[in-house]
Amino acid sequence: MLIHDISDIFLEGAKLANYAEKEELSLNLFVSFALSWVILRCVIYPYVIVHRVLVDPVAYVGNPYNIDPQPIYAVFSTLFLVLFFLHLYWTYLIWKVIEKQLRTGKAEDVREDEDD
Repeated sequence: MLIHDISDIFLEGAKLANYAEKEELSLNLFVSFALSWVILRCVIYPYVIVHRVLVDPVAYVGNPYNIDPQPIYAVFSTLFLVLFFLHLYWTYLIWKVIEKQLRTGKAEDVREDEDD
């Protein structure tokens, strides 16, 4: 939970600064959000959390106690991997916002298409 909640603080701060029309503060907080997101959810999460979920049940339960960790092992492993792939998709959306900010000078939500 700590890995997921830290970057949310920066995102909410950027939204509040944007609503208060503090563009520079909003941009700085959004950059902090993007950096913390990538570090925490795309680096630390897979290398620490997902790796432990895939290795520990077999190494610490399955082998020493001769217990088969299935089907719970498969369910949890699948859920953690799905969450990681969702993080990758959301990272793609974040980078699209950054690209739009650099191209147009205005950061907007890229999840919704505009009707012309």
